Amino acid sequence: MMTAKDYLLQYKYLDAEISLKQEEKKRLEEIAESTSSTSYPSGSGISDKVGKAAGNIVDIQKEIDIMIERLRALKIEVGAVIAAVENPKYRLVLTMKYINDYTFDKISEKMGYSCKQIGRLHKRALLQIKIPKNVL
Repeated sequence: MMTAKDYLLQYKYLDAEISLKQEEKKRLEEIAESTSSTSYPSGSGISDKVGKAAGNIVDIQKEIDIMIERLRALKIEVGAVIAAVENPKYRLVLTMKYINDYTFDKISEKMGYSCKQIGRLHKRALLQIKIPKNVL
């Protein structure tokens, strides 16, 4: 069974996955550029490598696009779950932690509370989260 924290962390993890895919795409683009710009005797081997790299780049971009759409939908879903929390302090802590990816230190700085107080607010806020039934 998914906990409230696990549910809220989905957004952060998907965002991190997208960043990794974008890094992978950039690395492939650099490989493709270096392969295509190197002067070799003409032959099909180089053009095959460049073509394969281009195909991989297109495939990764498709994956990234799908993941970005899922991230947008997840942000709306998680945002709605956080918005349903009645206490405004709890909502603020949850938004900063799970949407903006702030550390407790940064949240405490922004809200003017100690890290210990933020930790307690965070625990209480998680208890107020109602995970949508279709996710369980």
